[in-house]
Amino acid sequence: MAIETFAWCVNSQSSGSTSYATRSSKFADGYEQVTADGLNNVSSEWSISINGNSVKIEAVKAFLDLHAGAKSFLWTPPLGVLGMYLGSGVNVSGGGGDYYTLTAKFKQSFHP
Repeated sequence: MAIETFAWCVNSQSSGSTSYATRSSKFADGYEQVTADGLNNVSSEWSISINGNSVKIEAVKAFLDLHAGAKSFLWTPPLGVLGMYLGSGVNVSGGGGDYYTLTAKFKQSFHP
């Protein structure tokens, strides 16, 4: 089964953070040894938002519902490189008329 791509553009207000998994050992003389923990020790998480009409927002929500927070999809974050992500925490709010905002959390994953 092919991995699908999240192709919608996110708002410029979307924000991301990077975390590093490390292990450390402290010694009595004050020395501390730190090393990367695992093969994929750098990961990112994004809070994204998308604005649009009902057709666009329904399509984005359907895509995220299909993956249900458990199936990875491909996405290129702002200033980033293509990677696999899981979507969660999907919220839709109305802005008046046929204008909506969808927000979600994207967490980098390393296996489909």
